[in-house]
Amino acid sequence: MSSPPAKRPRTEDAPMKRSDKFWFTDGTVVLRAGNTQFRVHFGVLARHSAIFSDMLGLPQPSDEPNVDGCPVVQLSDDPTDVEYLLNALYDPMFLLRKRLPLAAIGAFIRLGRKYDFKNFLNLAVSRLRDEFPTTLTKYDALSICDTIQWYDGIDLDIVTLLSESNIFFRTPTRVLPCCAHDSASKSDFPSTENMDG
Repeated sequence: MSSPPAKRPRTEDAPMKRSDKFWFTDGTVVLRAGNTQFRVHFGVLARHSAIFSDMLGLPQPSDEPNVDGCPVVQLSDDPTDVEYLLNALYDPMFLLRKRLPLAAIGAFIRLGRKYDFKNFLNLAVSRLRDEFPTTLTKYDALSICDTIQWYDGIDLDIVTLLSESNIFFRTPTRVLPCCAHDSASKSDFPSTENMDG
């Protein structure tokens, strides 16, 4: 009898790790998302976010946890989202890319709303607006994914992101390709109308 497959460790049980890319020795705060820690600069966060700006002025209790003398801010966000946000904060060239990953757009929307990173939220919504216009004429004039990296299955992922983010004004131009894809898939199967049984 074979043994059952090993369970994946829960995030809270996984060992803590430091970000390879965002661990600055002169950083002043440690962000913890899941089992990943990011040592960054509170001033950089506060400059772009009203939420972090308000936190900057709060006194730190002496019994608060710290890492290497830096206060720890526990985030309930996905570490990948946090890394995309930090890419935008620390690497201006990242935002100048012609096409951004859809995961980055989603991160900017989620964290932009939650922590009031208005510039990144506006950038993400602007890319969605450019990519998915609300008129058929503009939609027909577009090539596939001018500002967002394309991959197989992106239409469903975009519909999911739009739905989760309550950005319904862009939904119709994403549902249409999903329906067309679904219809094409169904045509691959033989009709069951004349089958016995």
